[in-house]
Amino acid sequence: MLGLGLAAWLAGCAAPAVRASPGRSGETATASASRAGSGSVAPPAGRIALTVDDGYAPEVVAGYVAFARRTGIHLTFSPNGTYASAWAPQAGVLRPLIDVGQVQIMNHTFSHPRLTRLPAGRVREELERNEQWIVTTFGTSARPYWRPPYGAHTAAVDAIARDAGFPTVVMWTGSSGTPASSHRSSCSTRRGGA
Repeated sequence: MLGLGLAAWLAGCAAPAVRASPGRSGETATASASRAGSGSVAPPAGRIALTVDDGYAPEVVAGYVAFARRTGIHLTFSPNGTYASAWAPQAGVLRPLIDVGQVQIMNHTFSHPRLTRLPAGRVREELERNEQWIVTTFGTSARPYWRPPYGAHTAAVDAIARDAGFPTVVMWTGSSGTPASSHRSSCSTRRGGA
């Protein structure tokens, strides 16, 4: 099942709809409205970021890809390489959308482990292995953006990610199919893991 996360101004949060560039590395990808101006990146007013995580069901992945293609909506996918069989059939459709900036790919680790329970070397391996799979499959890099599985990350995990080329942690406000009572109430992120 794909988790559909919304980082939205409706929830008091915002997310930039810009592609990463060398000069922007280290900026937050979502920012609390109350923290604007404190190292956060503020998006244009009224914008939301739609993010799609995981993706182990080929028909669901195909549905999201067809939706992006049909509507022209901007989406950020956060796939795990362990589900390559669901994503590989869509790579040819996604590559042109990535090339024009409509779709962005973000690192979500290779096998979706709880990073806070892993040794440092394994955390780095999860990010680097997934990055290599992303480059090979989609012809793009996920750098500098990454999303920790389950939202679980610490300053130590952030430092490992930053050292691996992923200084920008991207969180979310809620998920499709998740009861409203369990949605996150905050979507602020830390700049460069600070």
